[in-house]
Amino acid sequence: MNLYRLSDKIGRSLAVEELDLSFGVSAPIGACVKSIESELLQLKDSLLLDGPFRSMLLIHYHNIEIFLYEIALNENVNTIKYGTYPFIRLNMLLACLNSTKCFFDAWYSLPASVYLNSPYTTWAQIGHALMTLSKLSLFIGEGWDRDYVRSIIDFSSTVDALILQIKEINRLCQQHQPDQLLSRSVPEIFIDLASKLQLMKEFNERRRAAQCNHQDGALRSPLLNESSLLAFPDVDFLTPGSVLFQYLDDEFWHHFT
Repeated sequence: MNLYRLSDKIGRSLAVEELDLSFGVSAPIGACVKSIESELLQLKDSLLLDGPFRSMLLIHYHNIEIFLYEIALNENVNTIKYGTYPFIRLNMLLACLNSTKCFFDAWYSLPASVYLNSPYTTWAQIGHALMTLSKLSLFIGEGWDRDYVRSIIDFSSTVDALILQIKEINRLCQQHQPDQLLSRSVPEIFIDLASKLQLMKEFNERRRAAQCNHQDGALRSPLLNESSLLAFPDVDFLTPGSVLFQYLDDEFWHHFT
């Protein structure tokens, strides 16, 4: 419950539309993030991270961290709002990268049987973390090294690992015999998720190749304008509530076709 409370606080404190208002956040973004970050660290100390639910709790915790730091990826925020720019923004981007890696490390530590029984909210959080990782891997900004990002956690390798997990989930479902009481079919969410993730991976790789070609002075694709080289599709940043489930909506995946 405390994690959701902090998530709501982040959404209210760092909403971009509020940052654009003269009567909105008066303190620099870095100060606001630091204040909430201290609350998160205190909360982490209070979590029971030695029990059987340790990894799942960490998944939720690191997802909130990502939500806190990903404001630094938003180009609509005026650089004046950062205070000491670009250092504050770089620190936030690095914190976001670290939280994203920790998120997937926690997820990979779970046994395959847990994947099968994870609620849709957990898979939506994975979609959020994966989208953030893609943005981090493609982000162009002062002092930001995309090769360093890939050395910490590679987007394509992460997608490949998730696809393997989904195949393992399908295999576990097929192991159940029809006469068993616990027999089950493959959950609907997994039916075409692997192919959707593959689309996302290919989209990221095309965007990265376009960035490299542009930097090398090669001819740019006529389908890519300047803004398309900088970031990901203009998908709203995650906010508490129903937007979390955009990653489970077929319409969302049309961005990658």
